[in-house]
Amino acid sequence: MKKSKKIIPIIIIILIILCIAGFIVYKYIEKNNEENILAQEATNLSSLDISKDTIDMNIKTTGKYAIIESAMKNCLKDYQDAYKNFNNFTDNSNIEDFLNVKSYESDAPEFTNTKKSLSDFKTQLNEKIDNLITKSNKDSIMEYIKKENLGNYYNNLYEKLMFDEDTIKSLESEKNEIQNIKTVLNDMIDCMQNIFTYLSEHKNKWTIQNQMFYFEDDESLIEYNKLLTQLQEKIDSAENILSNENTEEENSNSTNKQQ
Repeated sequence: MKKSKKIIPIIIIILIILCIAGFIVYKYIEKNNEENILAQEATNLSSLDISKDTIDMNIKTTGKYAIIESAMKNCLKDYQDAYKNFNNFTDNSNIEDFLNVKSYESDAPEFTNTKKSLSDFKTQLNEKIDNLITKSNKDSIMEYIKKENLGNYYNNLYEKLMFDEDTIKSLESEKNEIQNIKTVLNDMIDCMQNIFTYLSEHKNKWTIQNQMFYFEDDESLIEYNKLLTQLQEKIDSAENILSNENTEEENSNSTNKQQ
C-alpha cells in the first residue's frame, strides 16, 4: 500500500508534465501555422497590381496574428485609395483646358480666375502627391502595427513581412518616381503661370482674334513664344516620365504572369 501511495503522486506529476508538453507542442504548431498563413497573405499582397487589383480584406489568421494581417492589409488599402485618388484627380483635372484660348478668353486680360484655378490645382496636386510619398515611407507603414502595442516580437514579424529586400527596393523606386512626377508637374504648372503672368503684365501689347494671340511688336511675340517653348519642354518631360512608368508597369505585370 505504501508503494502505491508513492506511485500515484508520481503518475499525477507525469500527467501534468505531459499536459504541459502537449500544450507547448500545440502552441508551437499553432504558431507555425498562423505565421505560414500570414506569410502567404503577405506574398499575395506583394503580387497585387495596386492600380487595379482588389485587396482581399478577409482575415485568415487569429489572435495577435490577425491584428498583424489586418495592419498589413489596411496599410496597403490606404495606399491604394490614395493612389486612386491621385489618379482620379489628374484624370479629371482637365488641365489641358488651360492651353485652350477659347476656355480662358473671357478671363482676359488679367486672367484672374485662370491664375487662381492654376494655383488651386497646384496646391491640391501637391497635397495628394505628398500624401502618397508619406504613405510609402517606412515610418508611416510601421505605424500601422506600432499603434496596436503588441510588443517587439509581433512588430518585428510585421516588419519582416512588409520589408523584404525586394519590397524596400520597390518602395524606394516608387518614391523616386512619384517625386519625379511631382517635380515635372509643378514645373509645368509654373510655366503656365508664367505665361498668364506675362500676358496680364503686358496686356496692352496683345489682342485675341479668332482664338489666337496677336502681338503689337516682335519683342513681345518672341518673349511669349519663349515661354511657350519652355512649357512644351515641361509637357514633353511629363509625358516621357509617365510613359516610362506605364512601360515599366506593363513589363512588371508581364513578368509576374510568366512566373
